[in-house]
Amino acid sequence: TGEDNGYMFLQTTSGGTMAERLRISSEGYVTKPYHPAFNAKLPGATGTGFSGFLVFSNVDYNIGSHYSGSNGRFTAPVGGRYLFSWYTNILRDGGAGTLWGDWYVNSSARGNRFYTYYTGGWELMGATIILNLNTNDYVRVYVHSGGNYDGSSYGSFSGTMIS
Repeated sequence: TGEDNGYMFLQTTSGGTMAERLRISSEGYVTKPYHPAFNAKLPGATGTGFSGFLVFSNVDYNIGSHYSGSNGRFTAPVGGRYLFSWYTNILRDGGAGTLWGDWYVNSSARGNRFYTYYTGGWELMGATIILNLNTNDYVRVYVHSGGNYDGSSYGSFSGTMIS
């Protein structure tokens, strides 16, 4: 532990290298530079008829490198509670009807389905959830409704550990 310009900090040593793990400002703000968090975007529209796991491969930030832009998985580095959110615009195949999907933890749907009704044109779809995860559990977004899921600024997946 130490103090620097009104900040208190906690450091640990690993392999002879000291690294700051926690900092508290004089105002009471707590920052943790290695706290798991990520945000990634769909690279572009998926194309008509897509259903399956969405892979948000354009990674904006990835503290700790626990999110994989190649397979769309966030892997928990430690057990705890995590907050996830995702959204995208979708143009549904076949006109009006339902849009739905699931949060997957490891290889199973979590049972927290997201669902909306589609009336036509581009519709916004998304969901937010808090999940209790064990170390090495991974989370993905699965969409069941065939359609064109939009990307670039229109599709994002993010998460962070909250406790």
